Amino acid sequence: MNWLIMVLSLPTENATVRQRAWRSLKAAGAAALRDGVYVLPAAAEHRAVLEAVAVDVTGGGGATHLLTAQATDEAPYVALFDRSRDYTELLADATRLRESLPDTTPSEALKHSRKLRRTFESITAIDFFPGEARRQVEDTLAELEMACARLQAPDEPRFVAGTIQRLRTADYQGRLWATRQRPWVDRLASAWL
Repeated sequence: MNWLIMVLSLPTENATVRQRAWRSLKAAGAAALRDGVYVLPAAAEHRAVLEAVAVDVTGGGGATHLLTAQATDEAPYVALFDRSRDYTELLADATRLRESLPDTTPSEALKHSRKLRRTFESITAIDFFPGEARRQVEDTLAELEMACARLQAPDEPRFVAGTIQRLRTADYQGRLWATRQRPWVDRLASAWL
């Protein structure tokens, strides 16, 4: 696998440039090999981010070098991008929200679950080597969002696991059928309607 490596010498007198560089590298998911040396998997979008940082840093009086390298052993580099701590924190937040749902208003629960989803999406955007933690958080968030939806519409039909008893077709032919006012999708998707 190829890697992009950026070596920075940031200007000491310009804190704004240092902050912008640091924020851009963090947002892109760059890992620090050591002070002033950052690495990202080689990709066109990562190169564009690093080149933009280089232009900003050199324009502010610093120096940069952008290198492409191929590692003989990827494991140490891949370990730098481990996002399991971020996922663990997010999972804890989702679990706390799930436990507090009975005491939360539906609008607050929905607001918090959307915030957790945005956090998840920002983590996955820089999770270049996803693992089990990502899948676990994704499943937990899906369950949480379903629980929030149930709070919003408590009379919405719900999935129930089980087997359906087979009935005789003749017992239901030629009869008058009615449904409730404002039917949900379960009624609209039914074959008898």
